[in-house]
Amino acid sequence: PELWRARFARADARAALAMGDLDGAQSRIRLARDQTKDPIEQLETRLLQAELAERRDDTGRALRIYQAVARAPVDYLAAPALLNATRIRFEEGAITPAQAMASYDSLRFRWRGDATQLATGRALARLYLTQGRYREALETLRSAGRRLPDLPEALGLQADLAATFRGLFLDGLADGLEPVQALALFFDFKDLTPLGVDGDMMVRRLVRRLVDVALLAQAADLLAYQVDNRLDGVARAQVATDLALIYLMD
Repeated sequence: PELWRARFARADARAALAMGDLDGAQSRIRLARDQTKDPIEQLETRLLQAELAERRDDTGRALRIYQAVARAPVDYLAAPALLNATRIRFEEGAITPAQAMASYDSLRFRWRGDATQLATGRALARLYLTQGRYREALETLRSAGRRLPDLPEALGLQADLAATFRGLFLDGLADGLEPVQALALFFDFKDLTPLGVDGDMMVRRLVRRLVDVALLAQAADLLAYQVDNRLDGVARAQVATDLALIYLMD
């Protein structure tokens, strides 16, 4: 039937896009468009047209299509269209970070249940991170990842969550926070601490900051958690020695 010929053609176009075959994707999109005049099917095909236009660096045409589809009365099509339209407008400087965040924040409550929800959470978290709103970034990534853990896109979201935590406490992004704020943020997300040398280095960096401002009890709590829950062998002995020294200083 014409309806299913259109759907198979769209599926083939998605596969071609994933493989980088832009000419093949264009021919399949044309085939899907010609098979049926059903308005919903036509809108789905238009979304693929916009993605193809982006891949061809024609962002102006892609944006026009996304904005048109975003006005559709069908949320499962309007939501990804609005997501991508907001992203393009922000990248081109047409809207401010605050306006982009407001759009993403509204969208994540408007539409849930598929990969669009994860992509929205990811985009919002990245904006939070660029604005120094580290707690909101981590909370957004964590909450989005818990909702749909079985989707392939959830793997990328979990990678973003781990990379954000690593950037904060290993690469120095959290150095601009007050020590107490950094400590609270670390404890609220301490399950993200990687095992091994990197995790040990994160804790040691944070402990040094706490000791420098005489927050010895908090530094001791941090090291005690490492000794009791995360370390063994030589590493545990070394951290336990540091912990004993802090007890003496206190």
